[in-house]
Parts: sequence; structure tokens; C-alpha cells
Amino acid sequence: VLLAGQTDGNPFFLRELLLHLSESGALRFEDGVWVASDDLVDVIPEGIREVLGRRLSQLSRGANDLLAVGALFDAGFPLGVAAEVAGLSEAEALDAVDEALAARIVAPTEAFDHYTFTHALFRQTLVAELNPSRQVRMHRAVAEALEKAVVGEPAPEQAAAMAHHWHRSVALPGAERGVPYAVAAAEAATERYAYAEAADAWAVALELVG
Repeated sequence: VLLAGQTDGNPFFLRELLLHLSESGALRFEDGVWVASDDLVDVIPEGIREVLGRRLSQLSRGANDLLAVGALFDAGFPLGVAAEVAGLSEAEALDAVDEALAARIVAPTEAFDHYTFTHALFRQTLVAELNPSRQVRMHRAVAEALEKAVVGEPAPEQAAAMAHHWHRSVALPGAERGVPYAVAAAEAATERYAYAEAADAWAVALELVG
């Protein structure tokens, strides 16, 4: 049950995780039965990350660069923005997506040119490989790329996304540029009676003001 819960029942993850646990000694076959070590609960997440890391390492550098940017988004990521921040041409980005789709690491969403990770652990693994300084700079690059891609007034979800990335890059100068987006997100949430969401957005606006 624990293994199925950690892997969402994905057969590939289960197989690879069992192999990892066996190789690491956390799971042993003794006297005709499987015996788990006492620290199995702690070893499983580490094992899954190693399994996912191996899958990602089989992709090209361009695909990993694109996915690293995409992992900074809480939900699906826009291909054009991720490609721009990753420094990939349109053709390179499309090839990268083809790789990730074939490996079942991402899946298309209903929105054109938007993709989402098939498992949240892929996102976590990719982000964990970025040092904090790089994460902050990439969030800022994403915020600026999103801002540039918006035509006219941003939709509420666009405003919320931009506010998020400006907030995640608050350590860099100029984060106050994200205040209007946080305010717009707060007002849109209030109109939907999503008061907890609105309060979070107002808190973000205050932090961006500094």
C-alpha cells in the first residue's frame, strides 16, 4: 500500500522502485519472504527521486532545460515561455516536448501549447536539482517572459501566475513590478468569493512592495 501510494500505482515506478530498494538493501528476500528495513518509509521517497532522476537523465540537455523551467510552474506550463527562458528555439522546444511526451514525463493539457507533468514528483525532482540562486533567477526570467507574452490586460490566472513568479524572485531588485498582478489576482479572487486565495494574494502584494 505504501509503495502504491508513493508511486500512484504506476507500474513502471513500482518496478523501478522495487529494484532500487532491493539494490540498496532496504528490501531483502530472506527465508522465502521479503523483509523490509526499519527505515523503509524514509528510503522510499529518496528511491523514487533516484528513479525519476535516472529517467530524466536519459533525455537530451535541451529537454531537461525545458522541463526545469516548466517545473517552476505550479500547474501546466506554457511551451513558448518555457522555451524562451530555457534559451531554446521553437524547433528545439518542440523536439524537447516530443522526448518528454514519449517518456511520459509530461502530457498535453486542454490549452494549446500548454503541458503538465504526469507526476508531481517529476517537478519536485527537477526543482531540487536547481540551487536556490538559480531558482530565484529563473523565476524572475519566467515572470518577465510571461509579462511580455500578455496582450492587453492579463486574465486572472495570468495575473496570479505572474504575481507568483515575481514573488518567488523577490530577493532580486525590481520585484515591486509584480504588485499590480498580485492586486489583480486578489481582486479577481474576491469577486469569486475565494477569500483565502484573495488574502494570500494581498499578502504577496505587500511582500513585493517590500
